[in-house]
Amino acid sequence: MYINFINATIYNKKMTRLLHLNIIFEKLFRRVLPYAKNPSSLLKKIFFEIFPFIILPYKIGNVSPAPCPAQNGIEGTCLTRNKCLKIGGTPHGNCGTNNRGVCCVNELSCGGATSARVTYFYSPGYPSFMQTTGNCQLTINQQNANICQLKIEFLTLELAPPSIDTNDFGTCSIDYLSLSDNRLPPLCGLNSGQHVYIDFNAASSYHPISIDTDGNTAYNRKWYMKITQIPCNSTERAPAGCLMYYNETSGTVSSFNYDTEAPTTGNAAWTRQINNLRYGICVKPQAGSCSITWRAASTDAISLSAQGNFLKIGADFFLFSIP
Repeated sequence: MYINFINATIYNKKMTRLLHLNIIFEKLFRRVLPYAKNPSSLLKKIFFEIFPFIILPYKIGNVSPAPCPAQNGIEGTCLTRNKCLKIGGTPHGNCGTNNRGVCCVNELSCGGATSARVTYFYSPGYPSFMQTTGNCQLTINQQNANICQLKIEFLTLELAPPSIDTNDFGTCSIDYLSLSDNRLPPLCGLNSGQHVYIDFNAASSYHPISIDTDGNTAYNRKWYMKITQIPCNSTERAPAGCLMYYNETSGTVSSFNYDTEAPTTGNAAWTRQINNLRYGICVKPQAGSCSITWRAASTDAISLSAQGNFLKIGADFFLFSIP
C-alpha cells in the first residue's frame, strides 16, 4: 500500500504539470495568434513571450535628449523612462531610435522647481479659472552652465488688468507677474499669445517666476506658460536687448495687455496701458529678404503702421530706426 500510494502521488504530480503546461501554451497561443500572418514577427513574439528577461543589443544605450511631440500639441524631451520619472516628468509615448525613450513632459504648478529643458507652468485647477489667490512661484534651475536664456511663452495668461486709481494708474497692483528681469515691471492683464526672452541670472543657478493675485478683487484668472531653456550657442537665442524675438517671415506684434475693447469687470473699469514699459522687439533676418514691411493689424485708433523710417500713429509720423 505504501508503494502504491507513492506511485499515485507521482502520477498526480505529472498530471498537474501537464495541466499547467496546457494552460501556459494556451495563453501563449492567444498572445501570438495576431502575428501568425507574419512569420518573422511570429517567431520574435514567441521568443520574447518565453524569454521576457532578454534585452536585445539595439535596445541598450543612451537616449538623446531631443525635442519630441506629446499629446495635445505640447512639447516634451526624449529621455529614458527612469530619467523622466526621476525629474518629475510624465511619459507620453515612445520616441528615439527604435523607440528606446519616452517623450517626457514636465508640467508644474505653485511651489514647483525644475531643471528640465522645457517646462509648462500652470495655475491651480487649469484649464478652469483659479479658485484660490495669493503667491504662486516656479523656480527654474539652470540645466547646465551652457544655458544663457529662458524663452517664456504665455500660451494662456489672464490676470486682472492695471488699475485706474489716481495714485497708481497703469500699475499692476491687483494681480502681477514678476519675471525677475530689470527690463520689465510687473505684468498683468490679458497676454495670451505673447512671449519674452529673459537672460538667465549670471550670478545664480536658478531663476524664479512668480504670480501674485489679490483675493479681494473678483476676476477670472488662469495661466499656462511654456518655459524653454536656451543654450548660449543656440541659433534660437535672442540677440542682446531683444525682449521679444520673432523668427518667422510674418506675424503680429502687439503691446502687453493689448485689446480693442476697454477692460471691465462688473462695475469696475480698468486700463490697457501698463506703466514703465521700455523694451526691444526684434525680427530675425531671413535668407533672401532685405527689408521689413509693417502694417496696422486692424482699423482701431490705437494700431500703427510704418513707412520707410517713419512710424505712423493715427495722423502723426514719428522717426524710428532699424539697426
